[in-house]
Amino acid sequence: MKIISLTIVVLALHTTSCSTNKISDQNNSKISELNSELSESIRLNALLKDSIVRLNEKSDEYKKAADLCYVALENAKESRELNARRFSALSDCLYEQGDTLQQIKRDAVKALSMFDNSNIEVKYRNGMVFISVQDEFMFPGGSTSINPGGKKALAIVAGILSKYQNVTAIVVGNTDTIDTHKGYRDNWSLSTERANTVVRHLTSDYGVNPARLVSAGRSKFNPVASNSGIKGRAQNRRIDIVINPDLNELWLLSQKYP
Repeated sequence: MKIISLTIVVLALHTTSCSTNKISDQNNSKISELNSELSESIRLNALLKDSIVRLNEKSDEYKKAADLCYVALENAKESRELNARRFSALSDCLYEQGDTLQQIKRDAVKALSMFDNSNIEVKYRNGMVFISVQDEFMFPGGSTSINPGGKKALAIVAGILSKYQNVTAIVVGNTDTIDTHKGYRDNWSLSTERANTVVRHLTSDYGVNPARLVSAGRSKFNPVASNSGIKGRAQNRRIDIVINPDLNELWLLSQKYP
């Protein structure tokens, strides 16, 4: 009987031991799985942290790029507004000067209408007023001495320049193709000296500011008619007084709005 009881105890202990071992194995397996999951979680967490770092870096880059774009946009806006103001100012200035030159043309036509149209012609072209005086009316043949009629015409031109202080004038001498033989080296010399004489007369006799005048000679190289006939050559022998808008004001505006 004791033997039987002992056997039962031994069997019970064995069974219990086996059950405990089985549970232990299961727990170890579970722990292993949990450790594996923990390792994977740690790895994923590290990847996430690395991704967050990179995303933060990208975010900083995008923020810097956005800041640069904002600055560029503001600069472009300021530049557009500046250009708009500049265009408006220049347009207003050109309009005013164009209107002034048109008025000068009307005044010149009216004041010079006392002379024969064949001797003096007034035109408005390319924003400038051209007063063309035939050299037979202005000078004796081959000479640089101004005729009485020419002096009267220059008095009117001087009066216009005195009235409109914000314009300048270029005095241009022109000849035909026939070479001169009256004390001048060539037609360049004759055309230039005739222009110089007109400028001297305007400044010394009528007080026009010399800084507002330019003297030039174009010899035979600026014809308005054919030099093959007498009439055409007569048209080409002339003094052009070209009244220009005030470029200084445009220059000042360009400096104000660079």
